[in-house]
Amino acid sequence: MTDDKQQAYHDKYSAELDGLESDLDRLKAKAAEASADARIEYEEQIEGLKQKIADQRRKLAEIQQAGEDAWDELSKGFEAAWSELASAWESAKAKLS
Repeated sequence: MTDDKQQAYHDKYSAELDGLESDLDRLKAKAAEASADARIEYEEQIEGLKQKIADQRRKLAEIQQAGEDAWDELSKGFEAAWSELASAWESAKAKLS
């Protein structure tokens, strides 16, 4: 993959992660308004999402620094982890809404 395409890929997913972090802040505010028992569960889910987002940022940085030889394999792993993050995100958002 060319450097321009790698940069575009990085920029796209970096912006997506920024958006998720902003949404996560809104979910934190909702969780703070919940009952004590619900808040504990919500905070655990939020913490798990924060960790997944941080993991994705690390993987995205690895992809950006990868040579063309490693690009395909790393991007496939990133895409699989992205799907997992999206599923976890939707699940948590549904519970907190």
